[in-house]
Amino acid sequence: MKEQAPDPDLADSAAERPELPRPSWLTAKDGWRYEVTHPPAPPDLATCPPMGTRLSPSDPRLRYHATMATVETPAILLTQARLRQLMWTGGPRTEGRLGMAIDGLSGTGKSRTMFYAAQAMERGINTVLPKDTNRIPVVAINVPPIGTGGTRPWAQAISSFIGDPPGNPAHLTRTVCTQLRRAQTKVLLIDGVESLALGGDAEQAFDFLRYIRNETGVFIVYCGEGSARLLDAAVRGLQPSTAGGVRHPPASYAPVVRTRPFPRPARSPKDLWRTIVKTYDGNLRLFQHQPDDLTRLAEELWERTRGYLGALSYLVCSAAQEAIYLREERITLELLDRMWIGRPEPDTTTPLVVADSAGGAPEDEDAQAGGGERSPEDRSGE
Repeated sequence: MKEQAPDPDLADSAAERPELPRPSWLTAKDGWRYEVTHPPAPPDLATCPPMGTRLSPSDPRLRYHATMATVETPAILLTQARLRQLMWTGGPRTEGRLGMAIDGLSGTGKSRTMFYAAQAMERGINTVLPKDTNRIPVVAINVPPIGTGGTRPWAQAISSFIGDPPGNPAHLTRTVCTQLRRAQTKVLLIDGVESLALGGDAEQAFDFLRYIRNETGVFIVYCGEGSARLLDAAVRGLQPSTAGGVRHPPASYAPVVRTRPFPRPARSPKDLWRTIVKTYDGNLRLFQHQPDDLTRLAEELWERTRGYLGALSYLVCSAAQEAIYLREERITLELLDRMWIGRPEPDTTTPLVVADSAGGAPEDEDAQAGGGERSPEDRSGE
C-alpha cells in the first residue's frame, strides 16, 4: 500500500513528524495536574512563527486556538465562591458535609465550569501549602459504566485516578478511603451524573458516595443534567417528585449552580453575551486581528449558537484556526459563513475557498470547483 505524502501545509518536512495535539484527560491524575499547572494562555505573537510560515500540528497558535483560554462566566465565578464557602465552613466538620450540584442543559458549559473552578481552587491550595507531590486536592471521575452484577465500579474509578495499586478487591472501598486521606483530597468531582437512573442505580451510587464522604471528609460536586434533582433526592432520602402526594421544596442548603443558554444580546455594551464575546476577542492571537473584530459579530455568533457556550467555543476556535490555515489571520463575517457550526449541511456543488501549499486562496477556478487541493472540510475527516 502506497504511503500518503505528508500535507505540505502541516509540516515543514516529513522528517520532523511532530506529535499531534492530544487532550489532557482530566479524569486521570497526570492530565489533571498538567492542566492545573499549565492553564491555556495566549501565546506572544512576537515569539510565534511569522505569518506565512508553513504550519506544523505543534504550532503554538494552532494549539492554543484549539481551546483558547477559558472565559470566566458568572456560573464559573459562582461555583468558585460556593467551593470556597464549603471549604471554609465545612472544613473542620466531621459530619453533615454538603454536596453541590452543577445542573443545566447539554452544551451550556457545566463540565468546564466545574473543572475550571476546581482547578483554580487547587492552584490556591498549592500556593499556600508546601510542595507535596503526594497531595491530590481534587479527584475527578466520570460516572463509571454499569459492570458485572449490575453495579457501577465507583471505587475502581477513584482508585484509577489516584494511580495507586488497588490492593485486595474485597476491601477496595476501604483502600480508596485510605488513599483519599493520605492524598489529603478535599473535593471529589463527578461528571456525567445524568447517566444515573432514578431508583436502585442512583440509591447505590449515593450510598457509596455518602460513605466515602463520611470516611474521608471530601466535598462531592455532582455535574450533569438533572444533578440537582438527584442530589435533592439523596439528601432527603425521597424520590425527587413527590412523597405522600406532597411536592417537597428543594433542599436549598445543598448549593446548586445552574448553567443556561444566554439570551439574545441586547444593544447595551454591558450585555453579558457581548461581554463574553469581547473576552474571546481579546484572547485571539491572529496577526491581522483588530480590536473588536469579533465583538462586532456578537449578534451573528448568537444566531449561529443560540447562546450555547459549547457551540460558541467551537465556532470561535475553529474560525481562528481556519484564519491561520488560510493565511487570512482575521475572523470576518465571510470566514464565519464558511464554518460548519450552526449551518445546514454544505452544498458540495458550490465552490469552496481553499488554501494552496504556499498559502492564500487559489486563483484557479477548477481547483475551487473540486479539483486539485482538498478543502479544509475534506481534511477534517482524516
